[in-house]
Amino acid sequence: MFAVRKEEPLNTTELIKDLARVKRKQSPLWEHMQRVRHPAAVKVRGCGSYLELREWLEHDGKCTVQTANFCKKSVICNLCAIRRSAKLCKGYEAKILELYGDPKNANLKPVMLTFTIKNRDELHDGFQHLKSSLQKLMKKANNWKQRINKPDVVPEFVKVLGGVRSFEIKTGKGGKWHPHAHIFALLDDWIDQPKLSQEWREVTGDSFVVGVTACKDGLLKGLIEVLKYTTKFGDMEPAEILEVAKETQNAQLTSPFGILRGVQVEDIDHDEQLDGDFIDYVAHFLYSKNGYKLKLKKDVHDDDPDGPAAEGRRRMEEENEILKRSRKL
Repeated sequence: MFAVRKEEPLNTTELIKDLARVKRKQSPLWEHMQRVRHPAAVKVRGCGSYLELREWLEHDGKCTVQTANFCKKSVICNLCAIRRSAKLCKGYEAKILELYGDPKNANLKPVMLTFTIKNRDELHDGFQHLKSSLQKLMKKANNWKQRINKPDVVPEFVKVLGGVRSFEIKTGKGGKWHPHAHIFALLDDWIDQPKLSQEWREVTGDSFVVGVTACKDGLLKGLIEVLKYTTKFGDMEPAEILEVAKETQNAQLTSPFGILRGVQVEDIDHDEQLDGDFIDYVAHFLYSKNGYKLKLKKDVHDDDPDGPAAEGRRRMEEENEILKRSRKL
């Protein structure tokens, strides 16, 4: 049985410092998008430039996003990729813990599967080959379960009762494209890696590298590894990121199957509501300063010098001072 993780609260200062750091690192990308007149350039540049935040006083000052102008282009935008990954992990972790709450699922085995293909000169060729090969592998297992064209040898993938699949694309040696697929899977029996590798070679015709890793460090780390991002931003040039976005624009980048279907994933524009007293802030990203300016939201009224609004003003002054100092580092 797996326990729910204990989450360290992120206060207002920490949250906007993290978001500002990501926005600064993204500058070369949107500058390139402007040069090539990419239609999403303005939207990506403005992503996360306006935030309404809520600091929960009875939850160690945890800060949540109430609304924001995220661009939701997670293949291009690292800021949205981070938010999307967090929401996916939260949703699937809750579903998996729900499954483990049923005694009949007590022996389910969580693993991470990785399917790779040989590096390609052309991204389109490699990505389409990866998608079709994975579909063939899963279809063989489904046919066996449904007694359709049932072979004598039981496919290893039959042991997968459910999972969530994602694609990751990066550049490999010699600048060639290296698309691969990750699956967080729940098994009814341990997979024989050499057998699965052979099955993968049969469907791909040229590739056999398959990873099978037990989630020894808990569910969350496994989910993060599988659902972290589609584009490996730090290792790619802006033009390569845009090529990935173009190739995957109509692809289903994350797909659940089996007993992990039906997960409701929260929108990245807002976070869950907590309980108790809170302070509301508005943060605007100042491009001239490369950081956020934090203000107390105008609709918070409280004349009590010791009340939430007064404390919010004190915290806002302290946090803006911290942010000023951090931008000078």
